[in-house]
Amino acid sequence: MTDPSEHVDAQLGSGAEEGAKVPAALAHRSGPASSVVDVARVEPEPLTGDDAVRLRMQASTVNPSDLVTISGAHASRTRYPFVPGFEGIGEVVETDPGAPSRLLGRRVLTLGSAENWQEYKVTSARWCFEVPETLTTEEACFVYTNPLSALLMVDEHARPGIRVAVVNGATSAIGGHLRALLSARGIDVIGPTSGVTGRRVRNLSEWSAVVPTTDAGRPGEVRRLSGRSGVDVAFDCVGGEHAAALLGVLRPGGSLVHYGLLSGRPIPADTTRKSPGRHIHLFRLPDLVHSFSRDRIGALLGRSHQGISTGSLHTTVSGSSPLRQIRRLLGEAETAEGKLLSSVSRSWASSRPTGPVTQKD
Repeated sequence: MTDPSEHVDAQLGSGAEEGAKVPAALAHRSGPASSVVDVARVEPEPLTGDDAVRLRMQASTVNPSDLVTISGAHASRTRYPFVPGFEGIGEVVETDPGAPSRLLGRRVLTLGSAENWQEYKVTSARWCFEVPETLTTEEACFVYTNPLSALLMVDEHARPGIRVAVVNGATSAIGGHLRALLSARGIDVIGPTSGVTGRRVRNLSEWSAVVPTTDAGRPGEVRRLSGRSGVDVAFDCVGGEHAAALLGVLRPGGSLVHYGLLSGRPIPADTTRKSPGRHIHLFRLPDLVHSFSRDRIGALLGRSHQGISTGSLHTTVSGSSPLRQIRRLLGEAETAEGKLLSSVSRSWASSRPTGPVTQKD
């Protein structure tokens, strides 16, 4: 069987034949990411807008949200072909006159859009946030999606009086973040886990309980563990029947916070009818971030930096591959023990990149 990366290497070649074209990973259509994403050389995007900057990407994450989007689960807001990648760190190598010149040569986290699985990205300086020197590039890649989602959801839904929470996806990075933040507030956290991916629950002793979802009596077991009053709040990243089951274990007046669609299936339409008096809250980080001021985003990122430094928002990385081998990396994503990174520069994990930087006249 031919390794997809062999095709990619041949396609990229030395770059001499392609002139100024640069490598980018493209999702050509909906489907499994490892089947529909290829690396090709594309024309570099011109700088447009008074505050535009060009980044030389160093590293980008492979997240479940990337895979779900590529699969077509969000068809109404996805146009193909597109460059995936919601998280990434790059060096600012070129700026328009309206962009702060101090950004030149700096490592930045780029927010506001996908398109991070490529060598160069053009974006607005408004969506670039400098990475503190205390964080490595690997650590900085994970300061946004999972930590900010966990922080915002816990701030909103783990208010005084909340005693018991359920977090599905207990083996995931964000499951661990939620557990840490909830436990810090004195809340007992129960973690249902399917075991389908073969991943292990990290820091098992720090969970109040972990319940296999393959157990036919799982909802009853969760109710028993939650005590007489029941579960106050549940955090769901799976959707489908898993979300419906979580709604069923909530106490009357309890809340289900739905923030992911790993199953690729929406919550069944009759779920609230079967569990009256319970509430479903939809959480989507990009919608919130686009409504926040830059100062508020910066403050949230500061909390994320602190959590990473102290270990409460730590993300385990289990592997990385060059951009040209993105299909191989995507094939490992479903079963990897930790997060995966796609790198462009060989020195992607260094604290500061090097290279020519320019400002347009």
